[in-house]
Amino acid sequence: MGPFPINSERLQLREFRLEDERAIHQYASDPEVTMHPGWGPNDEETTRTVLRQWIIDQQAWPRSSIPLGIELRSERKLIGSTGFASVDRATGIFGFVLHKSFWGYGFATEACRALLRFGFDDLNLHRVTAECFVEQTRSVRIMEKLGMRQEANCLKNAWKAGVWRDTYSYGLLDTEWKARCRS
Repeated sequence: MGPFPINSERLQLREFRLEDERAIHQYASDPEVTMHPGWGPNDEETTRTVLRQWIIDQQAWPRSSIPLGIELRSERKLIGSTGFASVDRATGIFGFVLHKSFWGYGFATEACRALLRFGFDDLNLHRVTAECFVEQTRSVRIMEKLGMRQEANCLKNAWKAGVWRDTYSYGLLDTEWKARCRS
């Protein structure tokens, strides 16, 4: 229903399909991949339930969350997911996750840049935010590459794996995005 797919040089951000379940479960069940998100690792039923809900939610436009698959265009292979966990008329909160065999190749940065372009240019968002655990040095670097500014270091504000953990909050305004795109 929405304005998808969103293409970048190597990737396509697209809505999910039922046949994505196996690919999603490969990364969503991996303890190393899900060490940092606020969810997982998933069992098969959780992956199936989440995917089916995403597909139901995709029938509406506009919507309050926009999960998207990250597909490697050259292979038409789903390698992760990104999207806005929450979006309203002014603000979007985004995140991303990749299968670990695709870490370190710039795919997350490329996918997030395409998502931000969509958020600012198509959804006309005023502000986009993201959060990560302080020890997520790769995610920190991605936020920096995207031109996001660290706005907060929140102490012991996220519960994950039985431990309170510190997070960084990042933000980017539409004016900052447009200035970066012009330069």
